[in-house]
Amino acid sequence: MSKKRVVLVEYFTLEDHTLLFIVREDFDEPKVFTIEKKLEDIQKSVRDYFQAEKNADGKFIPTRDKLKNLDEAAYQSFFAPFVVPLVSRLPNGELITEEGDIIWLVPHNVLHYLPLHALKVNWKHNEEDPEQHCYLIERNPICYTPSASVMKYCHAKRKERREKALVLGISEGSPPLPQAREEALMVAGLFNTEPYLDQQATKSLVKDKLEQERENIDILHFCCHGRFRQDDAFKSCIVLAPEGENNGDEEQWNLTAEEILGLDMRADLVTLSACETGVNLNRPGDELIGLTRALIYAGTPSVIVSLWEVDDLSTGLLMQHFYQKFRQPAAENGNQFVTKAEALQEAQLYVKNLQAEAVISYCNQRLAELAQLEDTQLIIRFLQARANIEILAADLGAAIATYQDIQKTLGTPKNEQDKKLAKQVAETLDDLEFKAEADNFVNYNFQPFQELFNWASFVLVGDWK
Repeated sequence: MSKKRVVLVEYFTLEDHTLLFIVREDFDEPKVFTIEKKLEDIQKSVRDYFQAEKNADGKFIPTRDKLKNLDEAAYQSFFAPFVVPLVSRLPNGELITEEGDIIWLVPHNVLHYLPLHALKVNWKHNEEDPEQHCYLIERNPICYTPSASVMKYCHAKRKERREKALVLGISEGSPPLPQAREEALMVAGLFNTEPYLDQQATKSLVKDKLEQERENIDILHFCCHGRFRQDDAFKSCIVLAPEGENNGDEEQWNLTAEEILGLDMRADLVTLSACETGVNLNRPGDELIGLTRALIYAGTPSVIVSLWEVDDLSTGLLMQHFYQKFRQPAAENGNQFVTKAEALQEAQLYVKNLQAEAVISYCNQRLAELAQLEDTQLIIRFLQARANIEILAADLGAAIATYQDIQKTLGTPKNEQDKKLAKQVAETLDDLEFKAEADNFVNYNFQPFQELFNWASFVLVGDWK
């Protein structure tokens, strides 16, 4: 396998502009670009597009909701200058970065909140179609680090073994994550192991495993909620199962960033398939304190985290494709693996470009498998996912039939949660039956996850290899 060229791209925000430094192995010195954007304007744009906040009425607006309603054209227009230099040319006509180069991004200040890989660049500088653009991730594999100095530390911790995994999944919580169990079973199956689910997935278990079996754990995968504490980033945590009476302190069972700093991590990759686990608190000097940096300081060379709360179906599909690629050799009969950056790139583009019919087929496949296990909660979840795609395709007859299947599967509600779901299903059925009276053009020729909300939230932090 030919060695991939790595290009370092580091930002430094100042009051009136941002400096961009591009470093290549064959450069005598960094190429420096000035981006004429004021820090005040950058902060406002990041806050408007990506940061959770309270509105004028005091209502909390999570990042997830902001991303679902993102004005992508405005986002691309404002932040495009931050990636344009990556596809500019040197005086000799050579592109600064070529398609396929691994781009190592080091954001600064509030730029850490952005999915820079989801900004658009000119695709190959096509002279016949100069306006042809693509997302940066479509052109190049991407990795991030909190600072340039961190990468040397990450490389030193590289394990280069992808055999054994410790997988935890918690479907309970607020809100419930029914497909966390599904994702944990899928990931564990790829590594021929059994996951620790729900009440098994405790902080004590994680600490014991990392103490007793740390040399044997290559991958550590969490499918659960994560919480970012803006008031105290050291208390940002992975939400794990309670182990006894909480004595009024429900957070005592969570694994915090502060506790992670005290662990001796030997895994080559930690994946936090959870909510907003990649968000960190920016401090003076650009120090980032949160789960990501805590894991790296504890000895993990590579971490995959999310910048915002993500859809569980698209996340499950992304993680399945990522680990399938992650486990593949880079070439036939090769003894090297695909890089982590390339595996994540392929997984994100797979989800982005997935056709509606393929999602329906995936749901049907899983429903057939789950029927044998009689897993009612997951069956309902996949039926809902299938119905959502059928509604988007205007196939209301199919959606009605799917919602009727949900009613049959749910049966007589046994608790308040089931009663609430039964009411929602009945109301949706009434609405669908009313709309079905009109003529609808059925069309499955679309990509249900093409919006960046669905595929761009995960970032690889640390060692790309």
